[in-house]
Amino acid sequence: MRHVPDLPEQLTLSTFSTRRLGHLVVWVGRLDIDISDADWAIYVAWLKELQVAIGEVKVLTTQGRAPSSSQRSLIDRELNTEHLRIAVMLSNPALVSIVRVTSWFIKGVAAFKQNELEKALAFLGETDSAAVRTAIRDLGGVVAKAR
Repeated sequence: MRHVPDLPEQLTLSTFSTRRLGHLVVWVGRLDIDISDADWAIYVAWLKELQVAIGEVKVLTTQGRAPSSSQRSLIDRELNTEHLRIAVMLSNPALVSIVRVTSWFIKGVAAFKQNELEKALAFLGETDSAAVRTAIRDLGGVVAKAR
């Protein structure tokens, strides 16, 4: 894993946590609270520094609340979205369908069922599911079993 000077490998914030595994960022939110704007601003600044340092950034979200429209808009303003891929894993099948339809209009975003970790990683061009599973657990998330 490439070391990025002065950039932490992990963020542990009040509403979510992340860990960097190379070009991949594993994101685990808290299910019981919305993402705070303050936490989101820290995260976006961290992603921006990471993107400047390593180029393409890939994000795997595994649980938690969705960012608000203003939070999503901050990503669009601050990051080079041409070099950003996001796999969103959802437990609600209806939401998976909605995000899949929405992703037709947003380049680099795809939705997956909670038990489709390997498919999400394939979309991101990643293969180390063991390291990702460990990161999800370490960050307080739950890894769904493949069916």
